[in-house]
This record gives sequence, C-alpha cells and structure tokens, in this order.
Amino acid sequence: MQICKYMQFRIERIYVMKKRVLQILPVCFLCCMLGMAAWNPVKEEVTKDTGARDKDAGEEMAAAEKTVLQETEKETALVLEEESVAVHIPGLKHTYRFMFLSDLHIIVESDEVSAGNLENVRARHEMFQSLNGIYSARLWEELPEYFNTQHSDAILFGGDMIDYASAANITALKEGIKKLDAPVMYVRADHDYNPYNCDSLDKKDMKKLHESIDGYEDLPVMEFEDLCIVGINNSTKQISKGQLKRFREAVNLGKPIILLTHVPLASKVDGSLLEESKKVWQDRALVWGKGCSNEPNKNTEAFLELVYDAKSPVKAVMCGHLHFTWEGKLTENCMQHVFSAAYPGRYGVITVDGKNDGL
Repeated sequence: MQICKYMQFRIERIYVMKKRVLQILPVCFLCCMLGMAAWNPVKEEVTKDTGARDKDAGEEMAAAEKTVLQETEKETALVLEEESVAVHIPGLKHTYRFMFLSDLHIIVESDEVSAGNLENVRARHEMFQSLNGIYSARLWEELPEYFNTQHSDAILFGGDMIDYASAANITALKEGIKKLDAPVMYVRADHDYNPYNCDSLDKKDMKKLHESIDGYEDLPVMEFEDLCIVGINNSTKQISKGQLKRFREAVNLGKPIILLTHVPLASKVDGSLLEESKKVWQDRALVWGKGCSNEPNKNTEAFLELVYDAKSPVKAVMCGHLHFTWEGKLTENCMQHVFSAAYPGRYGVITVDGKNDGL
C-alpha cells in the first residue's frame, strides 16, 4: 500500500480563516451602523420599534455571514489526498486503473428532513467536510471533473456516498455521476438507501430514484477482457438467494475477480482488522464474519466460502465502511484493502496488473 498526496492548488487553512474574517468585518460594521440607526433616545415612539429593528439587523447579519461563508467555500481550492493500491495477478495481460470513492456522506439541504431531525442533520453536515473546510456536497461538485482527468478504466463507488436517502441527496449524486466519462459501478450501503432523518419518505420511492442512476442491480458485474469487477449491493444486509446465484455465475466466468463491497470481510489469516475496528468503533468488529457485528446467515456463509476457497478467482476485495485505512491478506491467495472515508478529500486509485510480485 502506498498513500501519497495530490494538491491541485495548495492553500493553508490559516489563510482561509484570515480571509473569512476579513470578508466578515465589513458586514459586522454595517450591522453596527444599522443598530445605531435603530436607536433614538429623543423620540419615545421610536423606542417601540427598536426591538423589531434590532431583530431585522440581526437577521441581516446572520444572512450576510452565511452568504460570505458560502462564497468563501466556493473560492477555496480543493485539497485532495490519493490512496493508492496495487493488485498483482500473475498472467494478466493488461494493466487496469480504477478510481475508488466511498463514505462521502453527501448532505444537501432540503425540506425533506423531519423537523425533529434537523439538529442531528446539521451536526452531521458539519462533521462531513474536507481537510480545508469544504462540505461533502460541494466536494462532490468538483470531483467528477477531476476524475475525468485521470483516464481510468472505471470508477467504483463503494457505498455511503450520501448520508441518507432523499430526493435532494440522490439527485445531487446522480448529476455528478452523469458528468463522468468512465463507466461506473456503484454499490449501495445503508446510508444510500435508507431515508434516515426523513420520516415522510418511502424506501420504495428512494429505490426508484436509485434505479434511475444505474438500474440498481443486486450484484452488478463489469467484465473486461481478462478481468471482472463484481459488486455486492446492500452489503450491510445478508446476501440474498439471487445474489448468491449471480455470484456463482460470475465465478464460473473463469476470470480473476476484484470484489467491490461496502462492508469488509473478516480475514482468515490476519486478526488486525478486527482489532482495529474494535478500537475505533467502541469494541465492535464491523465486518462480515462469525462472532463479528455482521454475523452471516446460511446464504452469506455460502458466499463467503466461495470467496475464501483456495481456488477462488477472487483476487482482491475493495471496500470502505470503517472510515480508516487497512490492507492485508484475506486469505493466502486474496488481499483486501479498506479505504478511508472520502469526505476529508480522499479518493482511491487501484492498479491491477500481471506482475508476479505476490499479494
């Protein structure tokens, strides 16, 4: 694993904050003048209106500050961090390059959020911003253009691209995907399809919106000349019978497989992922495996056996979910890379080649 930084236009956070302060100062001065104008000690009848005028002045100041901060965010350059992964499959004829993104948690302001959940949504909105203060929705507006400069064979979205299912969030994501030049595979997770915080929305309506993006297959397959990308949709749930059947068909194609999923799989040879997950997530192993938070049922266990099998064509698993980076062996013949969350401005680059360098 190699992590390197790419900065399109380097900008220091202290400069950004200084710029914001300088932009807000004239607004504060204007509001002070408005407050003075609202006060008149001579005319008693004017005093009755002072409270209303002060309120108006306060509202004007809040609106002006919000506008300034929004404009400042627009002017702030992106600071992006690249997380690079190399997968070596001996005998592979071609070299492939894939972009990866997960856990962006886009939040677009809308009236779909229930009144009782507004405070929670606002708190989460503040949480999901980049290293230099760009919110996830704004970050997403810029990423498609950058991805189009990377000349990748496909772009892989590993789930939790939005923070909750709403028409505003799904539409924003869809508009960005439409701008991408490369083929896209998008596997969903619970934040993508559940209308958290939106009590009046229906899951079925949200599913229709998702279907308008890419058809929303349970197990999408992207086939290349000597390689397959296989995705597991809704991997926060158990594997369905239909997904298991489709996965067996993909295995029988006879090509090496890169598996795309949101939730990582428990390693058969390395316990460090479970230990790290418990350390970060309040003693919870947020992966699929026996004794983990995601305990497999019969169908999911059968799916895992196909992945873990010594002769399995699955050579690498790419996932997210945990919001930290981890790489190691899933089995002696398969590696797994857990990508860090995208909202701080991170994205993945996966290179798959035929070098005989081992896992």
